Amino acid sequence: MSMENLQRLVWENDMEILPIRIEHTFLLRSLPYFHKDPFDRLILVQSFLEDMDIVSSDEIFDHYLQDQPLVRIW
Repeated sequence: MSMENLQRLVWENDMEILPIRIEHTFLLRSLPYFHKDPFDRLILVQSFLEDMDIVSSDEIFDHYLQDQPLVRIW
């Protein structure tokens, strides 16, 4: 897939690409270590700080969401 096609799909589906901010990395350091995948852990902290539910089939996320007002969808 070309960059142009990807950009078109993002636009057509009203999606937004989230940047990795310094706040994300600081929260990342404080997470319990249930999940070993660093990218999934980053998705998790982004969901916390951006107040967004998580779309994933990975049930490990549920351990982190127990005390959060967010949900895992899927």
